[in-house]
Amino acid sequence: MKTDIDTIEADITSCQRRVRALQAETIHTITIKPTGKVEVVDKERLESLNSEITRLEERTDHNSDVAGRLRATLAKAGKEAISDLIKDKNSSEQRMARYRELINQAVGTWLKVDSYMYDLSNIRTHPRVKGELEKYEPLIPIEEQNIEHLSEVLEEAQAIIADFQPTGLPEIDQPVV
Repeated sequence: MKTDIDTIEADITSCQRRVRALQAETIHTITIKPTGKVEVVDKERLESLNSEITRLEERTDHNSDVAGRLRATLAKAGKEAISDLIKDKNSSEQRMARYRELINQAVGTWLKVDSYMYDLSNIRTHPRVKGELEKYEPLIPIEEQNIEHLSEVLEEAQAIIADFQPTGLPEIDQPVV
């Protein structure tokens, strides 16, 4: 599975859930005397639990920062997930290729049909070819610019994703054993 914002958020939620479970487990390492004094009965276990809680809290803080930076980066392109960014980039690439294909088809068709009047040097002046050029040529730079922008945002998002530190804890919908 590829890492995306939902993967990071699920890991954070899972980690927070585990921290709460570990915190609840610390009660079994102490006893409360009738005088109200708290006494540690299993110091080694308490230290181990507190160490794991601290580690997971640090990981949660780090990954929350990663998720925040990723959300901000995705917002630059008006997207909520890397997968949306990739889909839009692919769509722009496909549209640009289609525009070029339509122009090339018009050139090829009218070169065949009117080969006695037009060749490669002047086919762009043919009325039908000129119409296709006027329709599609202005759209190509728009798609190129969009692809460039989405590529930059995608590159930045991938760099942020590389900073994600998964905890390896079970997913949210799986029980913690």
